[in-house]
Amino acid sequence: MSELDALFNEFDQQEQLGRTAATEPTEAAKSTTAQPPEKYAKSVLFVRGVPKDATNEELEGFFSNVGPVRSCFVVCDKKPEGSEDAPAAAENNKTVKNRGFGFVQFVLAEDAARAIEQLAETKFRDQKRLMLDFAMRKGTRDPADK
Repeated sequence: MSELDALFNEFDQQEQLGRTAATEPTEAAKSTTAQPPEKYAKSVLFVRGVPKDATNEELEGFFSNVGPVRSCFVVCDKKPEGSEDAPAAAENNKTVKNRGFGFVQFVLAEDAARAIEQLAETKFRDQKRLMLDFAMRKGTRDPADK
């Protein structure tokens, strides 16, 4: 199982245990996606267009203006560029490039919907807008898309 799959599993388990709000997103947030809402996590956003040098902390700071963030991360390559051993590379200050996307989990589903509405036109780092959607639940992804 890949690291990304493990993270999806963790998000799914948290929602099933009722650790996130069980309310429906706003109508405006529903309109941002063309597929049925039950395929999507209510409090988790999939964020595309993240600059390759952005950090988890920067992304969390950007979204925390909307509401409390439970977890936030950019998806990174498994190995730093030009390195076989990731821990040794970290010690040598070689950077791991992110893959240009990430996930943000809000404490409340309403905050996730509000983030899509409020941050749609806001530029990250005053450079470019991020593309925001509700993250799909792992069990609802189409196997043909893998």
